[in-house]
Amino acid sequence: NNCIIKENITSQNGTIFSGSGFSSANMDTLINCSIINNSVANGGGGLHASNNQQFFMDQCLIANNEVTSLTPTTSGGGIDYSVFDNFNSIIINSSIVNNIMPEGTSEGGGIRSSSSGLSIINSIIYYNQAAIGSNIYGAIDISYSNIGGGWEGIGNINLDPLFCIIDSSDYTLQNNSPCVGTGL
Repeated sequence: NNCIIKENITSQNGTIFSGSGFSSANMDTLINCSIINNSVANGGGGLHASNNQQFFMDQCLIANNEVTSLTPTTSGGGIDYSVFDNFNSIIINSSIVNNIMPEGTSEGGGIRSSSSGLSIINSIIYYNQAAIGSNIYGAIDISYSNIGGGWEGIGNINLDPLFCIIDSSDYTLQNNSPCVGTGL
């Protein structure tokens, strides 16, 4: 809780690796955390979740992370999600913004999901960059969120979130943001 993880460089599997839990009772939890300005060669610039490890994320910022390698398929500028299908993870009240993937075969600048079971509620996924799926790639259940480029789901919008000063990494919302006072 209440952590800042920034300016790290790793060779693979995300700045944070969430994997190899042994039962559905195991759940990694991130609350009010910032995962920012990290560089990863492959597999989730901010978070890599895999195998049978589920996670819960609330009020987190995953921003300005970069995946640098051009392996056959580079995945997840912000989050790379490949948890087994019978496990569920939740992201709520969070922002996944301004994450960058290399050109070529990169998938999911904000989030790449290669499995089902990930739900996102009341969040912002915007300004991410990838060759395929600039903000999102894969099957994800998203509702009441602001998704750059749009995403089908209950209550979703595709409007500039109006962050205060994005150039200096201030992702606070302006008072007239379409995200203020909306969602669940």
